[in-house]
Amino acid sequence: MVKTDDKNKIKRFFMSFMKNISSLIFLVVIGLGFMSCTGKAVVKDEPLATLEAQSNNPVIFVCDNYPPYYYLNEKKEVVGKSVAVLKKMAENLDLTPTFQCLPWNECLEKGKRGIVDGVVSLSKTKMREFTYYFPRVNLALSKWVIFNAPDYKGEGISSIEDLKGKRVGIVEGVAYPEKFMKYQDCQKITAKSTVEAMKWLANGNGKVDLVVEDVAVGKYILNYLKKSDDYPKAKMIEVAPLILKIDPIYIGIPKLSSHAKELYQKIDEELLEMQNSGEIFRISSKYEKDE
Repeated sequence: MVKTDDKNKIKRFFMSFMKNISSLIFLVVIGLGFMSCTGKAVVKDEPLATLEAQSNNPVIFVCDNYPPYYYLNEKKEVVGKSVAVLKKMAENLDLTPTFQCLPWNECLEKGKRGIVDGVVSLSKTKMREFTYYFPRVNLALSKWVIFNAPDYKGEGISSIEDLKGKRVGIVEGVAYPEKFMKYQDCQKITAKSTVEAMKWLANGNGKVDLVVEDVAVGKYILNYLKKSDDYPKAKMIEVAPLILKIDPIYIGIPKLSSHAKELYQKIDEELLEMQNSGEIFRISSKYEKDE
């Protein structure tokens, strides 16, 4: 038999225990509500489709200064044919894009680590497909050619073998045509950017005999250099008849970036729709006309 004093002790213990439990539950509920209000709660692996109400889905796209596809204009705005297409794509998908101009190797490093949402003007290679999702639709076609130095006295470049013994300017991190990269009988001199490589050529100081570059990019930079008194020989640079390769360039979606697969699927479907409707062609044609 339990004594009356013992019964009272048990009763008081039970009531104290229930009171503490109630207080704990109340604190947990208040805490969760506070976290929700202040935005401190973290939701991981949330698909892009569930983020429609959050800040119009901000995304960051990067590329080197690579005119006429992607470059800084005189107002320090990122513009270009590829940028115009991506802006319209982003508008259709309710994305808010930020376009950044960075050194090419930095773009690739950020893409590799998943720090950005897209790297623009990428050639598709087997190695890069381990790092990036590539949409079915490209942004442009890149025609790889050879630019001769102003004082180049060699024979005309009509085959890869004609590069023998030449000093050829290339840009660090660029996926050049495989046949050219495998050719070992020329000296490949690496620049940090396309602009630097073309300046070497326009200087006419003998640092390089030739530069391998996309024809549209090289011509755009040369037209800019021709306006400067620092590069009087820029007008003498010619394009060799050899076309090394015509290569599609894309926006690559880094696989390690946040919501990569969902973003890739949206971009892939939207670019395909824009291609089928003729919208990409109209944007590119208008850009070339206005340029």
